[in-house]
Amino acid sequence: MTAQDLAKVPKKSGKPGEYEDKYRALVEKSLVGIYVIQDGVFKFANKRFLEILGGKEKDVIGVEYTKFVAPESMDEVVRGVSKRERGEGGPKHYTFRALKKDGTKIDMEVFSVPTAYEGRPAIQGMALDITERKRVEEELKRSETKYKTLVEEMQEGLWVSDRDDRTLYWNKSLERMLGYKLDEVAGKPIYYFTTDENKKILRRELAKRRKKDSSSYELEYTSKSGKQIPVIVSGAPAFDKNGKFSGSFAVITDISERKKTERELISYTNQLKRSNMLKDLFADIVHHDFLAPLGIIRGYTELMIYEGEDRKKIEKLNAILSTVEKVVRMIEDSNKLARLETEKEPEFKKRNLDAMLDTTIDALKHVAEENNITIEYKGVGEYFADVNPVMEDVFTNLISNAIKYSPGEGKVIIDVFDEGQEWKVMVKDSGPGIPDKHKKNVFDRFRRASKEGVKGTGLGLAIVERVVSLHRGKVWIEDNPKGGSIFYVTMPKRQKASDAPEKEK
Repeated sequence: MTAQDLAKVPKKSGKPGEYEDKYRALVEKSLVGIYVIQDGVFKFANKRFLEILGGKEKDVIGVEYTKFVAPESMDEVVRGVSKRERGEGGPKHYTFRALKKDGTKIDMEVFSVPTAYEGRPAIQGMALDITERKRVEEELKRSETKYKTLVEEMQEGLWVSDRDDRTLYWNKSLERMLGYKLDEVAGKPIYYFTTDENKKILRRELAKRRKKDSSSYELEYTSKSGKQIPVIVSGAPAFDKNGKFSGSFAVITDISERKKTERELISYTNQLKRSNMLKDLFADIVHHDFLAPLGIIRGYTELMIYEGEDRKKIEKLNAILSTVEKVVRMIEDSNKLARLETEKEPEFKKRNLDAMLDTTIDALKHVAEENNITIEYKGVGEYFADVNPVMEDVFTNLISNAIKYSPGEGKVIIDVFDEGQEWKVMVKDSGPGIPDKHKKNVFDRFRRASKEGVKGTGLGLAIVERVVSLHRGKVWIEDNPKGGSIFYVTMPKRQKASDAPEKEK
């Protein structure tokens, strides 16, 4: 009903007629905001429209409509209203950012048509507050984008098939693995890409899925180039709402490198004369095969935290994420320590310890700030020494430990002293300190029978001890008189690579 129609409703005895009362009541009780704009100002607004704008009649009627349009939508709205006022058309249905009386921005959807009000051209519109709908749409869009990104960028291949085992979808990782684009394989049976021997394995496993069984198994797929790709397939069935098998999906992990490593391991086992060579190879396998699944766990956990609303569940997810990060660090440190243990003659080069300390402190500043810890570096010059870049790991471990174990509002002090032919680096914290009985063993991962009074896995400090040893230096701990510990590291200013100590046999 337009304003012009409302004006034509018959009246009796100069009073609003029965029909007019009904139509007016209908407009006022509408769940949709209804308004009339004439000469750039609001001439009419029903109760719902006033609620949307958060004002009363005196705040809206007679006020320029532009007062309720957000700056970013102003040009678009003014052009549209001007065209409709001049009878030139303009969009009848559009959305824009509006302003409530208190200045709050909302999303509004409008349907408008030209009309006549009190005998003159005007615009009548219906308005909906779609702020919540927009928010939900944006959340869904972000969620969809995250899931799509996760699926497309995951290291493992994802393969989805229908009830007849025909390919419906596979991700970019699978494209890279087998060399086929999705449009080349869509509709092809999933055993199209295997040899006869592997088809037997695949058909056996697919039969299990129809019995609602998930399974994990090894086989080889044939790439577009004809290469045999060894993989682990982790498959699971899908069922429709009636419980009927509707297809399956599988995560495909390329284990070519692992298989290659396994072959090398067998070969090396027969040839190696020293056990530490076998240890290195094993460390590489652990490092490669453990970090990949941990990365998947971390990715899914972060996604669930991002989308979660239950505080208790989020706390538990954060605990899982923290544990995964700790395991990743342990694997990284274990791999690094294993390599250092077999290192004999690292390459030394003249480097500025001051620059290395600055870089380390900058990298750890955010950690210190999060823990309300102040880092004070008293270095005032250049401290050149023949070192290997791995020396930066020493500074990283000592400073990060000092931050970790210092209380809130504590201070970590770093300084460098000239000891003649050596530099002595000091890292002082204000933490709980280390009991005397643990001071000697704190750097030895394998002698820490008791963890009383000593936190952490010990890998970081074991790395510190090994690196310092390779530099013909020393590392030790003293008590901080004001509470806490002081770690000292010494290293020669000059040395030859051949002077580096060999690992004890």
